[in-house]
Amino acid sequence: MLTENLRYARKQCGYTQQQVADFLGINRSSYTYYEAGHNALPLDLLPGLCKLFGVSADWLLHDDLSFHSEGNLLLSWEENKLPGLAKLTNEERALLLLLRKHDLTESVSEYVRTLVDKKESQ
Repeated sequence: MLTENLRYARKQCGYTQQQVADFLGINRSSYTYYEAGHNALPLDLLPGLCKLFGVSADWLLHDDLSFHSEGNLLLSWEENKLPGLAKLTNEERALLLLLRKHDLTESVSEYVRTLVDKKESQ
């Protein structure tokens, strides 16, 4: 179940295996083996995957994500009113990966808000 859910969630988000591996700080081949079920996924990677895909560990471990999907969105994304990640541009996905990888401090958050406000005023 986990291997199918990893693949399904990754594709729904529009990420490549390389992007997921980079986010987790591992080699792409290692992630490929986890997704294919050739190697067991280390538990210390689970929180990062949940954060990246926007789902709970229960969803990744126990549920069939494809069964719970509607259109291009996972139900957890709809319930949390998150946008369909598959509809983001490559640049938006890259920015989202960076933001999810690093917890934003107050100063970084203010800087990002300044950039957004500047862009919106143009």
